[in-house]
Amino acid sequence: MTSNFRVAGASTLARASLNVKHGQEYLPMLPKSKTMKLNILSLLILLALAGCNQMRPPVEPQSDPYLGKQIYLDSYQLKSDTAFGTPTRSRDPFGIMHVVVPVRSIIDKTLYVQYRVYFIDRNQNKVGEIGWTDKTLTANIPDQIEFNSSNAAAEDFQLHLRYPPGY
Repeated sequence: MTSNFRVAGASTLARASLNVKHGQEYLPMLPKSKTMKLNILSLLILLALAGCNQMRPPVEPQSDPYLGKQIYLDSYQLKSDTAFGTPTRSRDPFGIMHVVVPVRSIIDKTLYVQYRVYFIDRNQNKVGEIGWTDKTLTANIPDQIEFNSSNAAAEDFQLHLRYPPGY
């Protein structure tokens, strides 16, 4: 019995195996590393093009939940070494603000601190300043920090305390 089927030669089978794999044709057959690089490059180009036309929202600052305080300390050590009372404010007939802040050293040690004061108006603009001033707090003895604004525009104040540099 003779067969009508033609048997393919080795070179024909080799060419067919390059272009067909598991029933799928590849046009043209590239080595896997080149195909992978081509796919990654195509993906990167598409991502870059997709991101170019999008309008991004502006970067907005986060709100500070600690605004509006009057007394600021520069360290936790100073916080644990001192205690403050409620500041009292008054004005003289010329509109100058006078402030008294009760403070004391709550440890058995005399403290040497420095303070500065910013005076601010109703729009939170700085309208005056007292530079760094030395203050000695005797151990466990109530004391106070007193200061005056330099003009009548001051509506509030910020008192900053720190240990002297190198203390």
